[in-house]
Amino acid sequence: HGRAGLCCKVSYGEQGLSYKFSGNTVPALPWPDQLAELRDRLNEVTSNHFNFALVNRYKDGNDYMGYHKDDEADLESFAPIASISLGQTRDFVFQHADARRSGPG
Repeated sequence: HGRAGLCCKVSYGEQGLSYKFSGNTVPALPWPDQLAELRDRLNEVTSNHFNFALVNRYKDGNDYMGYHKDDEADLESFAPIASISLGQTRDFVFQHADARRSGPG
């Protein structure tokens, strides 16, 4: 049994950007050097222009992000979303949106 929730949430990105979700706004801080290097490499290997990073820190193996859909109005509908995991190994599970409507089985 785990804990749905996050220890810490912070964002980095281009000046003036922020992330709005569930009535919250997380303004972007300037890119730290190490994260800017990851962003540049990700942009290079994917031929995209990632301009924002939302960083979730999980306290331990019991914390997790539940199934959700990134459908905030500020997101472009076909903008790519990349995920990079650092630290301990964790499962990263996707669920088709239709599965939520029909339930398990």
